Amino acid sequence: MTNAQLPPELEKRIDNIIAESEGVSTKEVSFAQQSKFSGGFSLGALVFGVFYFAVMKDRLYTILSVVFSLLFPPLLIALALNARRRAWESRKWINYNEFMKNQKLWDRAGLYGIVVSAILSWFVLQYIYTLISGLIPGSATNVGQLNEVKTNLEDSLGN
Repeated sequence: MTNAQLPPELEKRIDNIIAESEGVSTKEVSFAQQSKFSGGFSLGALVFGVFYFAVMKDRLYTILSVVFSLLFPPLLIALALNARRRAWESRKWINYNEFMKNQKLWDRAGLYGIVVSAILSWFVLQYIYTLISGLIPGSATNVGQLNEVKTNLEDSLGN
């Protein structure tokens, strides 16, 4: 008997040992529950698009996410709506619980990505605002500069 021809009971035990060593719950989910899994929205797929689908080994959605990113980014939402179902079907998982643990990590990473993007966007917008306000006559930045020039002129004329 070769390693590829292990009895199903032994394969199941090995899978459970591997799952436990990786910290995955080995609580069994029935085949009926797994087959009813219709997927759902993935925040990780929305934020990381190409990388998410590449890791999930879904070539079609990887290509579509590149095309949608370049042509019309809002279409990425449509891909993210079916991301979990596609990930479940396109990659071999030890069990359902391992799959869901992986998806929660992607969702958490997506949330962190949104927060970091929002913070960086705020700083960029603040920088752009200060650049633009320096160019507009009568803006708060220019008024402050004009007051400083006026003060310097008064000081130089007064002495």
